[in-house]
Amino acid sequence: MKNPTSQKITLTAMALVASLVLNAQAGRPTTTPTPSGALWYNGDFNGVNAIPNEEDTSLGPGQFASVYDDFIVTDPSGWVVTSVFSDNLSSTNVTGAIWEVRQGVSEGNPGTLIAAGVTLTPNVTATGRSGFGYNEYEVEVTGLSVFLPPGMYWLNVTPIGDLTGLSFDGTTSGANAVGMPPGNDQNAFINSNFFGFVFTSTANLGLPYDFSMGVRGTVSEGCDLVLVSATSRKTHGSKGAFDISLPLTGNVGIECRTGLTRNTVVYTFNNAVTGADSASTSCGTIGSVSVDPADAYNLLVTYNGAACNGSTVTVTANYVHCDGGGTLSSASASMGILVGDVTGDGRVTNGDTAQVQSVQGQQTNSSNFRDDVTLDGKINTQDMQTVRSHRGDVLP
Repeated sequence: MKNPTSQKITLTAMALVASLVLNAQAGRPTTTPTPSGALWYNGDFNGVNAIPNEEDTSLGPGQFASVYDDFIVTDPSGWVVTSVFSDNLSSTNVTGAIWEVRQGVSEGNPGTLIAAGVTLTPNVTATGRSGFGYNEYEVEVTGLSVFLPPGMYWLNVTPIGDLTGLSFDGTTSGANAVGMPPGNDQNAFINSNFFGFVFTSTANLGLPYDFSMGVRGTVSEGCDLVLVSATSRKTHGSKGAFDISLPLTGNVGIECRTGLTRNTVVYTFNNAVTGADSASTSCGTIGSVSVDPADAYNLLVTYNGAACNGSTVTVTANYVHCDGGGTLSSASASMGILVGDVTGDGRVTNGDTAQVQSVQGQQTNSSNFRDDVTLDGKINTQDMQTVRSHRGDVLP
């Protein structure tokens, strides 16, 4: 195999193994302690080989090769990642670094991007190791605060050069490794526009090794997140928003108001939350998931339920994150959607009409907002007509 100093820009993807990886007998690594603060470190460069991990080097402007290797968050409460790094045999002047954390990576499949970024001020530190005529440097992206729940992820940290030199991520056999998996499980991938690889297994390219990189951070303290209550929230004109309670057990609460395209479920927890990964509904479509700007203990999920009148609907927030770390896998609330059922008995009858008539002419307030089914901030003939038009509707 050729030394990378003779590597040419005209290398093709098919020539990778023959010309791009480094000579196995060209260097001797030295062993250093496990990097401080590492939650996962795949181990020191073993002197066997290396693979391109670079952008804007002598490959050319905009040309890149990025190495991804897998790690497992094993702590039940998850990790708060504060920095990520890769160890690179490098001759370029490092001017920045790109990083990504992904899940579900497989041959030809980039999986799901969990977190990513770029910095122009990475920490570049000599490790004291060398090989193939190159010194090795830890290229670290700091200042992160990324919560990762338990699971398997793939990390990449790609040094950005100055259009000179080259950069390679060295192979490892697991010396000084920490976390899971330590060393070599042959589950790494390379993605490169220069060499024409799309998340190609490095083992399939004749490199049955993993690569030297790692994650720093802290184990999340967790906060035992619990759903305390849930409501259905709608805004009544200038009178503001009013909530209908949705019991978490027993009979469902009944949403009797119109505006079925703009439903909001409010989930209230025992601790402040930072968001949720997604939401789902048994009827309709999800709109948005966000933290209540007025109260961080509340998570807001909006959805379109225009086709759901006369149905019991369950809306679920998935993987809700506590601001102290930790994740609740799901939080669900159910409601019966039945426009006009102001009395909340599961059917629209003359009793509902009589209820609206008894407060007709009033402005909407906290005691009569259910009767303002048209959401205009007052109780009038439009509300009466709406209730009458749904008379006879029932929940199953």
